[in-house]
Amino acid sequence: MADALPAHPLAHPDLERLARRDAQATLAEDVGSGDLLAHVGEPDAPVRARLVTREACVLAGRPWAEAALAACCGEAEAEAECSWLGEDGEAFEAGALLAAITAPAAALLAAERTMLNFLQLLSGTATAARQIA
Repeated sequence: MADALPAHPLAHPDLERLARRDAQATLAEDVGSGDLLAHVGEPDAPVRARLVTREACVLAGRPWAEAALAACCGEAEAEAECSWLGEDGEAFEAGALLAAITAPAAALLAAERTMLNFLQLLSGTATAARQIA
């Protein structure tokens, strides 16, 4: 892993609130009244997932990914854990493990597409910005 960018001095003080708002709006559009795949198997059974990058990238979007998972967990939020192996702004090589996630099966299935969409968009932007800079 390469050096992380320093924290931006103008970081938004309401980042977590904004991430929750964005995640809830996106989930309302993506999942709507329910995710059909979330009903497969045992919805409350804990499952594990690994988040691996296909390409070299600069990680960005952790608050949005975490907010999407928390929104899908509802009352089971305490049962979800997202262990990141780096901070936003940190560079990763292709094939690197970004995070290990444990959550109830239904919550993770409902959240995974939204989590990945946020991470891909924001990490792609951060990666391009790093290359230009």
